[in-house]
Amino acid sequence: HGVARRPRIALCVSGQLRGYTRAFPSWQETILRNVDYHVFVHSWQKIGRSGAEPFRAYLPFAGKAFGDAWRVHAHRVGMAEIHARYPALFAALQQGGSVTPAELSAFYNTDHVVLEDDAGPAFAGWSNGRKMHYKVSAVHKLIGDRLNDYDLVLRIRPDKQLGLVAFAWRDMLAATKKAPVIFADSGIGHQYANLLIGDQVALGAPPPMTAYADTLH
Repeated sequence: HGVARRPRIALCVSGQLRGYTRAFPSWQETILRNVDYHVFVHSWQKIGRSGAEPFRAYLPFAGKAFGDAWRVHAHRVGMAEIHARYPALFAALQQGGSVTPAELSAFYNTDHVVLEDDAGPAFAGWSNGRKMHYKVSAVHKLIGDRLNDYDLVLRIRPDKQLGLVAFAWRDMLAATKKAPVIFADSGIGHQYANLLIGDQVALGAPPPMTAYADTLH
């Protein structure tokens, strides 16, 4: 019997880079362990940092002890008082850090990286939702004429940390061959007059994922 080849995955990373250094290793340890994958990144120059509200799962600080202490005192005195006491800190959090294409290319081991300035005139007046859909479309286009080289396309936010894997790749391959299905964090729906699709994680064969990416239009 021949040895079954590993699934070939186009890994499309798009959206706010906040938390990307923690998320990617979690992918490598879980869903990417038994596949051949190539990474495509379309994001923003500014990393952005999460807010420092104590309810957030991830705080923009290093070290568990400091984070735990921050939560205690932020709850005790309230965020209004914390903002008043540390204006320079919150100004820095608002500004966020930045990253270069070369840094991301080295981190993700890929030559397919595009970064843009979301504060530039090209994106003036854009909502966060429009920016998100634009990046979903743009990162998919980076695959170009290599699309048919892949069994599946996985689009994921840079900050999405993963834990246990609750599926087998062979099952995903079988399911996507039976029907043009996309597996996502939430199904299609609507909010008032706006259609919504899952924007955290989406996985499917190349043709349905092309349709997913084209929802921008």
